[in-house]
Amino acid sequence: MKQCHKFFKIAAMSAILATALAAGSAIAGSGTVSFVATINTSEFLLPADNCDSKIGGIGVGVGTTNLFTKKPETQTTKAVLSSFDCVSQDQYGFIFGPGKFSLTGPGGDTIFATYSGTLGFHHFDPVSNLPVFKFNDGTIFNIVGGTGVYAKAAGAGTISGTETINQAAGTAQGSLVATGKIIY
Repeated sequence: MKQCHKFFKIAAMSAILATALAAGSAIAGSGTVSFVATINTSEFLLPADNCDSKIGGIGVGVGTTNLFTKKPETQTTKAVLSSFDCVSQDQYGFIFGPGKFSLTGPGGDTIFATYSGTLGFHHFDPVSNLPVFKFNDGTIFNIVGGTGVYAKAAGAGTISGTETINQAAGTAQGSLVATGKIIY
């Protein structure tokens, strides 16, 4: 009985110590940040066997965000976006997703996300006479991890902005704003 009591005492102390260390690690390495990323993008459409539509879009972009800074309330820094999605068209515009993107800060830390949504016709560009499409309400992303301090990140948000699409060339130029919250 004495050995049993000693075992439970050691087990209880170990559990308390493990809980304290885990709580300390969680507090020290985590945070919740509201962020905005404003990105200028270029997208290229190409054949994609893994898409039901058989058309995929590969995108790249550069812009700014407050996500990868020490003071996200007041500072911004550069960020690079890369993306891939499946694309189809209907009478209202374009449907994209499921898609995946990565957003990388200057120190190399990256967040990964999935996204989907629609683009609806907005107007014709007066210079190029190409159609400009607007991200519709309901265009969303979900953060599914990352690298560095964002390895276990989660979160979600919305995407807004526009894309000028040249269907003949299979290209698009856009400006998007991703607004969300991340927990890491």
